[in-house]
Amino acid sequence: MTHIVNSFDEYKDYTERFKGSCFFRGQAKSEWIIEPSIIRTKCTLQDEQNIINKNACNINDYSHKHFPKSLATLFWVQHNNSGTRICDLTTNPFSALYFAVCEEEEEDGAIFVIDRKSAINGDSVEMQIFDKVLSGEHNLFELQREVGDSLNVQEILTQNYIINPKDMIINNARSIRQGGTGIIFGFGCKDNKLSLIGNPNGCNFSIAKIIIPKHEKLNIKERLKKEGYTKEKLYLLPENYLFDDVTIIKEDISVEMFPDITNKTKNFYCLRGWYKISTRYFDKIALEAKIDELHKRLFSQYGNNARIYSYFYFDENDRIRANFICKYMWYKNSGHKLEWSDERNYEFRRFMSVNSEVSKDTAINEACNIVKHSNIIYTAIKSHISITNYDIDKLFHVAESFSEDMQEIMRKDIPSGDSEIQHIIETAEGFRIDVYNLICDLTNKQSRTRTEANLRALMTLDCKQCDESYKKFTASIKQSGISVI
Repeated sequence: MTHIVNSFDEYKDYTERFKGSCFFRGQAKSEWIIEPSIIRTKCTLQDEQNIINKNACNINDYSHKHFPKSLATLFWVQHNNSGTRICDLTTNPFSALYFAVCEEEEEDGAIFVIDRKSAINGDSVEMQIFDKVLSGEHNLFELQREVGDSLNVQEILTQNYIINPKDMIINNARSIRQGGTGIIFGFGCKDNKLSLIGNPNGCNFSIAKIIIPKHEKLNIKERLKKEGYTKEKLYLLPENYLFDDVTIIKEDISVEMFPDITNKTKNFYCLRGWYKISTRYFDKIALEAKIDELHKRLFSQYGNNARIYSYFYFDENDRIRANFICKYMWYKNSGHKLEWSDERNYEFRRFMSVNSEVSKDTAINEACNIVKHSNIIYTAIKSHISITNYDIDKLFHVAESFSEDMQEIMRKDIPSGDSEIQHIIETAEGFRIDVYNLICDLTNKQSRTRTEANLRALMTLDCKQCDESYKKFTASIKQSGISVI
């Protein structure tokens, strides 16, 4: 299936359905196939093993927790500009889009969409066998003897595999930023002898191909820059761009008045403000000047004894995850301070959140399922509590009967969505936690020692909290135009 897109927004809308269930690979020329870079070298199996041995010192035990060490080393080599049998993939459709438009401006680019269902784990039997070859065992008969008759070693070694991204190398910062995983290409085999590469074409993994017309590459590249997809940020390189003019384009302030305990004749204002800035490519000194100007205005308006807490962010993705560029905070012992986030950590959190996003439909459905199953338990508890002079011992028994089910609900992940639906995820999580707390209050040993009046009062408070959090969830669903579960 081939689809042509003509803008960043069209691409964003089209790839929404694939988020969380597919990988992406961007290539600057649409006619290129998916192939490993090692085929463009004059490399042999022995040369590959030598490269792995030379770089094994860069891999510590923690970084290949879910990987055989030789395979982990090969991924490290892949992300340090050497040809390998690995071909990069990403969970992030925008990272893939960057690689489709960053070069070859006179050629159409392409993004391949690859179903995640075919991915295998880094510590799978197949990768354990690959590891033996990468570590130097090239004798098929010896490998087959070690494995036994239950598996066909030659068949395993000559296939190509996609690696599950959850097993990617922990300390590979570049891979983490790019949402990286990869296809590892199998070996060739003739007359029971292994050779470097078997089938070098990975296009059979693709379920869709998105074409980026050459005349749209520059426009899309500019939009990607605004979103933070540049070579510098994806590759952890020194920043090399001209600063944009920076302005504060949105203010959201809450103001409260409190009595000043040090001077009972005075009050002071407490301000909490969230401020959206116009660009991520700002001159720090220029932004500091804007922030200073902002706070001079606020002190002038609310008095020099005001206590101000200001948070500066680039977009809603930052704000909902409390990933701020900087904060202006009041401290009891030192007054107000402007604190800058570590730039690498800020960028890391941005990429991690986007790389883990699933489609809106998937995230909403998962959130609704969590709330649905939590609500079944809550309704059963509440219906018992609603009985006048309900039996406390029976209530304990009902709660105990749901304890394991609630534990299972708490173990389920609610996947992350984009900023437009994150409020649904958060309110679903809030309701789940409140129901869990209700069950805990009824099943822990301390509850048995409470007085009956005390326990009944606690149940009233817990139910009120659950009712409020359920209302917040249904309100967030209605706000999004979805039928309430």
